Amino acid sequence: MAIDYRKLLILLVVSALLVRVLPLSLSSFPDPDHYYHLRITSDIVQQNRLPAWDALSFQGRVHTYYPLFHMIMASFALLTNLPVYYAYALVSLLVAGAGVIAVFSLSIRILGNERTAFFAALLFAFLPGVLIRSMAFTRPDSLSLLLIPVMLLFLMDRKWVALGCLALFLGWLHPFTSIIAGGLVVLFVGNGFLEHQRIAWKIVMAYGLPWVVGVLYYVRFPLDELVLGRTFATSSELQPLEFDFAFLALGIVWVFLGIAWMERRRFSVKHRGFWFAWLVISFLMLLLAPRASIFIALPAVIFAAPAVVAALKRSAPFQPVLLGILAVSISLMVLVFSTGVQGQYSREAVSAAEWLSVVPEEQGVLSAWDRGHLITYASGRKVFMDGYFEFADQLDARHAIVLHTFQFPDADAWASLREKNVRYVFIDGDLFFDSLVFSDSVEHLGAANRILDNGGAQIYQGRVK
Repeated sequence: MAIDYRKLLILLVVSALLVRVLPLSLSSFPDPDHYYHLRITSDIVQQNRLPAWDALSFQGRVHTYYPLFHMIMASFALLTNLPVYYAYALVSLLVAGAGVIAVFSLSIRILGNERTAFFAALLFAFLPGVLIRSMAFTRPDSLSLLLIPVMLLFLMDRKWVALGCLALFLGWLHPFTSIIAGGLVVLFVGNGFLEHQRIAWKIVMAYGLPWVVGVLYYVRFPLDELVLGRTFATSSELQPLEFDFAFLALGIVWVFLGIAWMERRRFSVKHRGFWFAWLVISFLMLLLAPRASIFIALPAVIFAAPAVVAALKRSAPFQPVLLGILAVSISLMVLVFSTGVQGQYSREAVSAAEWLSVVPEEQGVLSAWDRGHLITYASGRKVFMDGYFEFADQLDARHAIVLHTFQFPDADAWASLREKNVRYVFIDGDLFFDSLVFSDSVEHLGAANRILDNGGAQIYQGRVK
């Protein structure tokens, strides 16, 4: 009996989305950046325009974040009349589902048949490295899980106008991802993906010119405050070599990649050189930056899917057993994902951040790095700094003050904060240093009063001299 893989694809998409709703059940977002995205999206919905000034981040700064991501979420909320929270979650899920369908469509072109393409989409849908970047409440770079397969389809079909629109879209959505996509375009041309290299210049122009136009949007920002080194390191999530995450990101797919390598002469993958170069480069990126897990996923499943189909053919009498093992392996990948997804902050920490809404609006709050996103969203109060880094005013100087305050909370530290109208300090129980050192020292010196301690967070108010 012939199997209708397109109907199976619908079931696959539904299953993939059910896994991705896990963050909706948590006490707080698994990523603190989501608080920032939700706050800015809410501002756009309320004001019906993109904000030019962020009064809360860094106690007030020019709004410089990439414009398109928040505009998409806000437009969807306005069109559907949904609360921003649910609009954000629903758009994230729709993009994740569309990404699985895009991978299926591209894989048919590359692998030659729906069966192999279905297994590529199946593996892609449940890779831990993909799941963690494409759950409900996604981030701008995660949209590349949908957009890069679509970009490759545009390239193969020579749809130059569509490719140019996508380049412009990516430039306004997430510049870092747009650079990666541009690199793939160059790799695409360099590996002879098209029969006629004489049209290579058309490809470069079709992507490059609209991309430049899109990036020019950022020229209006205070470029003297753009911290390029920190921007690249933070945006790409650079870190020391991380082999554990690199292997967990692809799970069972590593086994099928091994089979694909051993049986590489028997598998038919169109434009093998392009996919292999992409796989190797993205693996090296993955060792240094977890964010690269969204870029290695596609070439990995393109090679792994034919290995799955070949294994099923060779074990025809035992296909049910092999399919059962595959199902268990995918379930284990989902389990790895689900056990690693936890709320960033406890309910008590969120409650403490909400409590700050009672403090005077003009007085700032100091916290460590990303916790500023939680505070601005939950309380609507100004923070000394948060997790923002592009174009951030006096980023290094403020960060040094934060570190000094927590490590040596003496009278000089509090005097420095008073100069900047910062009167409150927020500490949650998961802080990376020992909060007891801070609390004992600051109260012993008589520099501040502890005005809240709910078991999950503490808030201090500096004494006015």
